[in-house]
Amino acid sequence: MIRELRIQFQTVVLSQEQKLNGYEFMAYSNLEPGPFRWWIASKQAWQNWQVGEIAPSLLLIKKKGLWSQEPRGERKALGSCSEVPPMDDKR
Repeated sequence: MIRELRIQFQTVVLSQEQKLNGYEFMAYSNLEPGPFRWWIASKQAWQNWQVGEIAPSLLLIKKKGLWSQEPRGERKALGSCSEVPPMDDKR
C-alpha cells in the first residue's frame, strides 16, 4: 500500500561515444520515495508503515531504433495481488 504515488523521470545527456554506438535516448524512471507498507500473505497482516524506496528505478533506452529497459535491482513479491485485502481493511 502506498499513500501517495509520484513518478520521477530524468533524461540522461548522451555522450559522443554513446551516440556513435547508436544510442538515441536514455532516461531513468522511478517512484519517488515515500511512505508505504507491504501485505505479508503468510501472516495475513500488513507490515508497519515505512518511508523509503518503493521499487527500483528503470533505465529506459532507445538504441538503433529499438526501445528496451534495464532494471536497477529486483524485489521478490511477498504475495499475489489476489491475497491483498482492500485499502479500507484495518488489519
